[in-house]
Amino acid sequence: MFKSKKRILSIIISLVMVLSTISVLNFSAVAATEEKTVLISCSDFQATYDSDGALTVKTILNRVKESGITKIDGLLFTGDMTRHLNNLPSQSESGLAALKDAVKSRYDIADSDMVFVRGNHDPVGTQGASESGNNDDADGKYGVFVIHEDDYMWNQGVSTTNGNSSVSDDEQTIKNTAANLKAYFDEKIEAKFDKPIFVLSHLPLHYTSRTSNGDCQYAKYIFDELNAASEKGLNIYFLFGHNHSSSYDDYIGGSSIYLKPNDQIVLADIGSRTSFQSYTLKFSYLTAGYVGYYNSGNPVDKSLNMVVYEIYKDRVEISRYSTSGIINLKGAGYGSVGEYQADTNVYASPFTSVLKFFREKGLLSNNRSIDAEDLLILKQHLLNISEMDAKIAEYADMNDDGVVDSTDITILSTMIIGLS
Repeated sequence: MFKSKKRILSIIISLVMVLSTISVLNFSAVAATEEKTVLISCSDFQATYDSDGALTVKTILNRVKESGITKIDGLLFTGDMTRHLNNLPSQSESGLAALKDAVKSRYDIADSDMVFVRGNHDPVGTQGASESGNNDDADGKYGVFVIHEDDYMWNQGVSTTNGNSSVSDDEQTIKNTAANLKAYFDEKIEAKFDKPIFVLSHLPLHYTSRTSNGDCQYAKYIFDELNAASEKGLNIYFLFGHNHSSSYDDYIGGSSIYLKPNDQIVLADIGSRTSFQSYTLKFSYLTAGYVGYYNSGNPVDKSLNMVVYEIYKDRVEISRYSTSGIINLKGAGYGSVGEYQADTNVYASPFTSVLKFFREKGLLSNNRSIDAEDLLILKQHLLNISEMDAKIAEYADMNDDGVVDSTDITILSTMIIGLS
């Protein structure tokens, strides 16, 4: 019996060595040709003239190209296509056209690969704006969910000049937006979608002095769905604009905001314009990049900028660029909001955001591929060399008999040989 076990283990070890060689060779080939998808984002195309905004965009994109990024696959814009606020779609349409032309002058990109959110300066009826909700990439390389001004409005509960004249149902509208977001996330969870998902909103979520006018007083409805879906395994990036004047965002980073999962965010209590709480983020949260103007008291960073996302199989490399080149993804906070002190963390560019993934039977390592590494983890566990993480033990029980044993090694070995 003892000799039989030794023979089985000897065979397993030999198999692991052979498969490891195959895995290393395959990895070397893949690493040399690692594919990526590149997106770029910005917000608030609100220069004095459209031509001024276009010049800023072109100059920033020059710096992006000089850094070695020769192509982009998509543009994500989070609202306010014009500086005017008089409910005329034609003015937003003019800004949108100027922004498109500026991007196309530097990169070869199709209109279908550009997503445009309507901000509080962009009325209903603006031609060229994207549809609310699902705007996913046609090839499935990333997800996009659009939240327009009328889905989650500024000055909630106040009649405004851009078509949002509803007062009594603002809370219910935002509840509906949160419900639509949940339905979208539920589909992604069911499909085990492990690519990045970009949720685009003109309005941010965090509490600022602007909340006294209604901004973000119902943000927690949306925040809760973002956090819940992130905890279930989705890779979510919430992009916003809007607060590019006064000192609204100084305490959190000024014009360059980036909060990563497990950072803190301050939200208004639901329906309140004066009280707030601090919560732990489970998703990534950042300014899309202001390209019109920025006027704030923050002495650390008030750059006009755009953000670049280089999406790989297992990570997103995120960088922020100004007209002078690459800058910090997150600037230091300045000042405070009530009891919440300035967030002085600074995150340099590029910042690596590791993508979570949904496991399946046999996937025991973190390399996203079922291969010799998984077999080695299982073997070492059974030989009491290295104990397997309890969170992934269920994925080692290949035949679902409630026991992890040599039978599972045989099944996994056969699977790997088939995959190879």
